[in-house]
Amino acid sequence: MALSDIQPDYENGILNLTSTLAKKMGVECKERKLEQQKLKEIDESATILFIVLDGLGYNYLVRHGSGLWLRDNLVSSISSVFPPSTGSAMTTFYTAAPPIEHAVTGWFVYLRELGIVSRFLPFTTMIGNKPIEAHLARFVGAQPWLKKTQNRMVFLGPSRIINSPYSKFATEECTRFGYRTLRELFGNVRDLACQSQQKQFIFAYYPELDAIAHDKGIESKAVLKELNRVDKNLKKLAREVPNNVRIIVTADHGLVDIEQENTILLGKHPELKKMLITPVCGDTRSCYFYVRANKSDEFQSYIRNNLGHACTLSKSSELVRRGWFGTGIPSEEFDGRVGDFVAMMKEGYALLNDIPGEEYPELVGQHGGISEEEMLVPLIIY
Repeated sequence: MALSDIQPDYENGILNLTSTLAKKMGVECKERKLEQQKLKEIDESATILFIVLDGLGYNYLVRHGSGLWLRDNLVSSISSVFPPSTGSAMTTFYTAAPPIEHAVTGWFVYLRELGIVSRFLPFTTMIGNKPIEAHLARFVGAQPWLKKTQNRMVFLGPSRIINSPYSKFATEECTRFGYRTLRELFGNVRDLACQSQQKQFIFAYYPELDAIAHDKGIESKAVLKELNRVDKNLKKLAREVPNNVRIIVTADHGLVDIEQENTILLGKHPELKKMLITPVCGDTRSCYFYVRANKSDEFQSYIRNNLGHACTLSKSSELVRRGWFGTGIPSEEFDGRVGDFVAMMKEGYALLNDIPGEEYPELVGQHGGISEEEMLVPLIIY
């Protein structure tokens, strides 16, 4: 399957969807509305049930969704952000801001203020995976819109992360419910939607499609089985909720499968490692390099001669200028978050740090790249 590469669309994407929903909840934010007729038709008094299915790409749903409720209610594709990664995209859902403003630029984020590379969502160190003893909010350049509304806000997430520093920051003013199973999630959502005629925003996050895809591959039978389980629950939910409830489903990104022999390990390039100030940041399919001041030319030459078959290298400042991370003025927090150079991995390739003692699991499904498979997500409205 040949993949097409695309740039993120900040006029027809998850940023615009989130901004539109925030305005429907009475929150003033920048004029970034999504021009979608079915969104315009949602009554201002309606309860909105917003479900994010981590890892459900638009193209994947079109290929495998025949006969599913999700496919039957699919309105269009919309764009994720760059990079199309859980950290960057979920922070856009929470803040109604692009990465150039909120400054969460991937899974591995360099926190220059502390001199460490973080796993930002669990808010732990890359090396050692230890909790970061600092307030997460100081490293994000935009505030969650969820706490700016007078309407009732509810968030449902996996019990294991519901009280993490990131979840607490993003859903600070929400009533939070943790769940352990898919059945429990949809039972809670149904009860919340049915128990009150009061206008609510119910935000549910489900990460299992992504987790299975990382382990087994996005094209595996296991992912399709899980998608069918989710769809069955959504179809049942749609029958049971009151007429004043509108259901909107989307995703943060899609995935592609990468053969292990095409996963480039940084440890096999010791000369390259010596040119870097930090481990590689970002994601496995879009990578940020922080290069020593006197090594820029040597670094570019090394990438061109040794990894040119696997990636396209750009200066980070050029991608910022061209709007890859969003338009507008970069926030103070964004400064230093995307390194000196960005390597966008070509079709079929990924890059991993493999620091001794910090080896990462072999991932089949991966994301963060600029293929349509990763960048386009579905918009489902019922």
